[in-house]
Amino acid sequence: LGLLVHSGAERAWVPGSAGLETFAWDRGGLAIVATQGGELLRVELASGRRQVLVSRSQIRFPDVAPRSGRIVFAYAAGAGGQSASVERWRIAYVQPDGSGFTDAGTGYDPCW
Repeated sequence: LGLLVHSGAERAWVPGSAGLETFAWDRGGLAIVATQGGELLRVELASGRRQVLVSRSQIRFPDVAPRSGRIVFAYAAGAGGQSASVERWRIAYVQPDGSGFTDAGTGYDPCW
């Protein structure tokens, strides 16, 4: 189905949101930053247009910095499937356009 947005009396499905796993609201309010499989995506709310920001083996739990818009997330380091152990998860961040990948060390479920 996807992500359902509810505002007042209005409810609408976000186009292109089917299959998303974890997400955070973009600070501009016109998109979400989400994960699906090994991709970190920006999904526009109005059109459902998807832009791949980062690709790794697994990516989860994005969060967007309040002022800079940088995106932090957890990713599984090295090879591995869905059973990646907690020890293999790392925290990284990128600029809003996906550039400047920076590994910040071990961790899981980051936030700003």
